Amino acid sequence: MRTRVFEAAIGATMWLAATAAAQPPITVLQNFDGIAADNVAPPNTTGKAGATQFVQWVNNEFAIYDKATGKQIQPPQPGNTLWKAWKQAGPCATMNNGDPMVEYDKTAGTGGQWVFAQLALSNPAYYCFAISTTTDATGPFHYYKFPFATGLKPNTPRLAVWTDAYYASFNLPRSGKAPAPMVVAYDRAHMLLGQKAQTPVSFRPSARTNFLPSDFDGTAPPAAGEPDFYMELGASNYLSLWQFHVDFESTASSTFTQTATLDFSGPGIVCSLNPPQWNKGLIPQPAAANGTTLVAYPDQLMYRLAWRNVNQVEHLVATESVVLSSAPALAGVVWFDIVNPATDPALAQYATVSDPAISYWIGSLAQDKDGDIALGFNASSPNLYPSVEIAGRLASDPLGTMSAPEFLIEGTGAQANTSDWGAHADMSLDPSDDCVFWFTAEYVKTTQTGFDWSTRIGSFRFNACQ
Repeated sequence: MRTRVFEAAIGATMWLAATAAAQPPITVLQNFDGIAADNVAPPNTTGKAGATQFVQWVNNEFAIYDKATGKQIQPPQPGNTLWKAWKQAGPCATMNNGDPMVEYDKTAGTGGQWVFAQLALSNPAYYCFAISTTTDATGPFHYYKFPFATGLKPNTPRLAVWTDAYYASFNLPRSGKAPAPMVVAYDRAHMLLGQKAQTPVSFRPSARTNFLPSDFDGTAPPAAGEPDFYMELGASNYLSLWQFHVDFESTASSTFTQTATLDFSGPGIVCSLNPPQWNKGLIPQPAAANGTTLVAYPDQLMYRLAWRNVNQVEHLVATESVVLSSAPALAGVVWFDIVNPATDPALAQYATVSDPAISYWIGSLAQDKDGDIALGFNASSPNLYPSVEIAGRLASDPLGTMSAPEFLIEGTGAQANTSDWGAHADMSLDPSDDCVFWFTAEYVKTTQTGFDWSTRIGSFRFNACQ
């Protein structure tokens, strides 16, 4: 077991040095390679489990797997092939710009429906949706394309399923300035049925970029009329919580408002937001990388913002990568557990997961039906090739603690040709039993002169969750 450094907070004001939680017994169910390098870097990795399938979508390609065996049902194919059968597809079928999102809308239809979304950066640009009519990710689909205003070139989409809409966030590039955020709600009810969708509702708030919309896990969905929550990392050590109330019938009644500021500054949480040198890459690798270091993205929350109702208490869990030291270069992962976001938002617990010799970054986390938390992330050092690790805590563990990491897959090669690294990984719950976590992320298998990344797909459960 590795030496661990934990600095944790309970509530909003009390600080303490926390010990690691006991290693919760887990069972790994699947652990296999996903889509490999496709001549595009970095790989932004997303994937979800459905009733019987797991879909992974990385950059320009998606693949479908049998979740019980890990075997491919459909090999990787270009994302824009999803729209090839649609006569009105236009740039959705002719362009393949990546920045994909895949969701499984588990309360839709009979057993759930798949939601695929991808940008088409024509002029105007479109956000393209393909929504399966059944639990089968191979189709058939309902198709939609929603235009942006002429001249806008949105990027970094994040998509979430909620009861009244599909909620998204985008960044809008601006010359000489930081990108501006944009949030959009799409008409879920009509899209699931293949009916004409009402016009999306959007806002362009005066705020930082990289908003995350809340994506619900579990069998108890948000109450009817409850707003979707958005969260951003503030200009210093705080989280900003927002609420999006959408009204497709009377769009003027829709609102997007900030409702809380949650401070996590204090001893133990060391965070340097957007230091330029880290955006150029400082995370070290072994000598095979020939000095190439990797980008950490410490200026944003990592995908997803996962919502869950645990024993009648609403939770939002999120994570970010933080700078712990510049010399020597070292990164860690801070995770947050926010309770009562609709009524009385509070940080119930938060902590830094770090190691004195290994950088951790690009985390994603979720909660099972018992409130146990699983956290997945990348790990790298001068003595460790870029790898995928997982850690976790049971709901009964002391607040602010998490177990020592263990490998989902240990890397066996370095990324030598670019500092770019995927800006997100994806941890989510299997809708079939609400105990099994699925995680997909980037790692490196073989050092090569060209694009050399790999991806991993794994599922596991805490044995205590039944």
